[in-house]
Amino acid sequence: MTVKQNSLNSNHGPVLFALSWNRIKIDAECLAKSGYFKILHWPDRVQFFIQLRFLNELSYTPHHARHENTKQQRMETQLRDFLNLMFPIFLKKLSAKAVIGANFWYKQDFRFGEAAQKNNVPYIVLFKESLKISETEKKALFDLSAKLERFSGEKILVHNNTVAQILTESEYCRPDQIAVTGAIRMASFIEKCKTGTSRKLTKTNNGHITLFSFTPGISLNGLAIPPWPNHPYHGWVRLFEAVHSCFAEAAMKNTDRNFIIKTKYGGRWHNRIRDACLARDIDIDRLDNLKIVDDVNAHELILQSSLVVGFASTTLLESGLAGKNIIVPDFEETLDPYYRKHIKLRDFYPLVSVAHSRENLIGQINSHIKFDKTVSAQIQKKRDKFFEQNVASIRLDPMHTTVSEMNKIIRKFENELIDELPVA
Repeated sequence: MTVKQNSLNSNHGPVLFALSWNRIKIDAECLAKSGYFKILHWPDRVQFFIQLRFLNELSYTPHHARHENTKQQRMETQLRDFLNLMFPIFLKKLSAKAVIGANFWYKQDFRFGEAAQKNNVPYIVLFKESLKISETEKKALFDLSAKLERFSGEKILVHNNTVAQILTESEYCRPDQIAVTGAIRMASFIEKCKTGTSRKLTKTNNGHITLFSFTPGISLNGLAIPPWPNHPYHGWVRLFEAVHSCFAEAAMKNTDRNFIIKTKYGGRWHNRIRDACLARDIDIDRLDNLKIVDDVNAHELILQSSLVVGFASTTLLESGLAGKNIIVPDFEETLDPYYRKHIKLRDFYPLVSVAHSRENLIGQINSHIKFDKTVSAQIQKKRDKFFEQNVASIRLDPMHTTVSEMNKIIRKFENELIDELPVA
């Protein structure tokens, strides 16, 4: 079976086999680049094809949720039996020391991790969705965790104490199955922010004016609203149109500055932004100083920006740590009590500029460009504290703590295997 290797890999470190490569890619590449590990993975879709041999559907409900469907139980038993035979042999041929995944509820990972763990190859989850700030988000994670089949891997590595507490209190895992290690994909970014070099770009000259785009359904999973709602009036529809068109309008008025809209991926997302601007008679493809990008590193973009506009995203906290001027829109659907309690990061608003209307948003962008501004030391201290409480510690090196924890796990299993060898 074909296996892919990351070009950044160490040739000497322990081999880790990564599940769901597209989902764990960022953290896995950080580990590979560190030189401590060698990362191997399957090509896209192979993992799904193996499961589809046994399961006739892969819905978005958690694969390992407890259920009473006899037919589903039978199919999963067959999959489990197959993986208990096949997967350990496969891992042995690769000399894999551990299996890593990006999320404990990924249905496509759970049985593979379970099979590895049962056969003396530790399954470690690098939980990437650790930003849980609003009470609705925390409750949603607690409720989901309580419904799932209990964690059968070795350890879940999380970014902060908030998530660690939720997973243990829901009894999804034991306290000894969880460790707070920080976000390794932020290791170099945190270091740059701590040195203060990123904050020197804030007062500004020619830094980018950046909008971290958001979907109309962001942070509304508690209302069962997907990122791109099918219903035209569900989610942040008016806000999406207003923010993107205002940003384009500001670009039209400031042709000497570079404006960037950053999305997580292209295709439909880019088209929706174009449509939002066209609704205000703005053809953004004709604006030489505005670009929509999806393949640019978010941290590098933050460091190169003087102003960041965003909504309900971790990038706001990252921009805050970097000392950037930040504007958050707070109008249209955000004022609706039905939606308001689901907004992420409202507690962060006192530490940034808040725009209360279309006109106010454009005015604040123009004001930033016209007048150089810096973030006060008092506000910066509060931003740093907020980042530490909700994202990851800036006092510890998340790469060091993660690598240390993983090596400890690997050594533990190697020692157990030695203890199990028969005496000659």
